[in-house]
Amino acid sequence: MNLDKYCKLGENYNIYNIYYDTLNNDVIRHSISKPYYKEKLRLRSYNIPTSLNDKVFLELKKKINGIVNKRRVVMTLGDVYEFLENGKKPLFDDYENKQVIKEIEYYLNESPLVSECIVLGDKPKGDKETYVTAKIYPNKDYIKEILNKEDLSEDDIKKEIKTLVSDINKKLPNFKHIKNFKIVKEPLEKTTTQKIKRFGNNLSI
Repeated sequence: MNLDKYCKLGENYNIYNIYYDTLNNDVIRHSISKPYYKEKLRLRSYNIPTSLNDKVFLELKKKINGIVNKRRVVMTLGDVYEFLENGKKPLFDDYENKQVIKEIEYYLNESPLVSECIVLGDKPKGDKETYVTAKIYPNKDYIKEILNKEDLSEDDIKKEIKTLVSDINKKLPNFKHIKNFKIVKEPLEKTTTQKIKRFGNNLSI
């Protein structure tokens, strides 16, 4: 066990945190439901930053059945803002920091609008191109909350998913764009271990 380098002569010290959440507070709602697995994204510093060049910690905290695991990278405050607000990833030479950034990026890209999704390659008859198509089972409860509507129309759901797909495409090169999407009314078929099947009816478009 290593000594805490921020503890000078055994004295107490301050820790400053900012926890990130969705506009609908999904992270904290999930957390207080005491789930088996949960994760949080936070910004941490051991002093009050006074400059965008000050070093801070961007952390992804995971808790699985009561066991806590923390992944973090050291970045400047300015780089954190660029990453979280503009999607500009910091440049790291080492594998560990690159991997942590990938995990944080995946966390940020997860959308509460979608309950389940499978992405397929679709090659229409007579077409030489293969297009990326997504089958999406929407999270209707979440859409009801953000629209403040108890009864959703198909157009309501389609509009929200279309906006989501458009936002995702902005982050991808053209050849990886989701060209089409299909909203399904039932959950996708799963294996006995509850993983989404990549065969059978799930592959029909």
